[in-house]
Amino acid sequence: MTGPDVKRRRSLFWKVALALVGLQLVIVVISAGLTVNYARDAQETLASTSLGARLDATAEEIERRTAGLDGGWASLDESLLLDLQYRFPDPVFLLDLNGEVFGPIWPAEDAFNLESVLDFTWTVPAFLELEEAFDGMIVDLTDQEVPGGFASAPLYDRGGFPVALLVIQPMRRSVEWELAESRSALWQASRTVALISVVLALLFGAFLTWWLVRPVRSMASVVSDMDGEDPDLRVVVRGADEMAVLGHAINQMADRVSASIRSLRETDRLRRELVANVGPSHAAGRYPTPARRRGSVFRGRST
Repeated sequence: MTGPDVKRRRSLFWKVALALVGLQLVIVVISAGLTVNYARDAQETLASTSLGARLDATAEEIERRTAGLDGGWASLDESLLLDLQYRFPDPVFLLDLNGEVFGPIWPAEDAFNLESVLDFTWTVPAFLELEEAFDGMIVDLTDQEVPGGFASAPLYDRGGFPVALLVIQPMRRSVEWELAESRSALWQASRTVALISVVLALLFGAFLTWWLVRPVRSMASVVSDMDGEDPDLRVVVRGADEMAVLGHAINQMADRVSASIRSLRETDRLRRELVANVGPSHAAGRYPTPARRRGSVFRGRST
């Protein structure tokens, strides 16, 4: 791998950018997960309230159309049974005070786009066998009593005394039907928010990284130019943060280095002058003396 590629891979910008973007994405995922979890709980609460209201309205209609079940199960005519098939996507039962069950009244497949018929065994929830079950409406979305949960609403006669219970069991399809639109809207909103969050995380991460790394890159460029091209170049210091402290430290170090370089250059200049001055003086003092000696001896022999 050549120089530019290595420089790009080792760049601080990409390391900081990936770290910041990764951290933001983790925060986005955690926030989205918590939001979906809380939204799911809120949806179940709303579904329970809505199903309870629909069940209570259905119970009041049965009371009105059967005169409080004065005629027993025979009061349930075919038109009423047909209407009950279009109220809930789950089976509907009627349970009287003696424990006798009428049903199930199966939901109409054309009304709820049901692909298959539920395969289950009717089980009376233990709570429905108690007198407290006739005190008010019950919506249980858990599987504690029976698989799939159940809901019940009391039916009263003309005198206002409870005579039977209107029961939906299980409630899986009713809950899914009730939550279909809200879940679709929730997932659509979650996808939109996730996409926007990712884009914002990338943009914010890139901007923040550029903002943090730009002074470091500028300092690195100045220090690199101090090497030989311009030893008197200094870092431009702005502000009073850690980057400014680092810039001052680099400038002080550069001043000391420049002073050392000037001192070394002055020392080298003095050394060169000393060598240049000492060389000729030494040569002038060494060679003339033997020449005079040879001349004096020659002259003595001549005489």
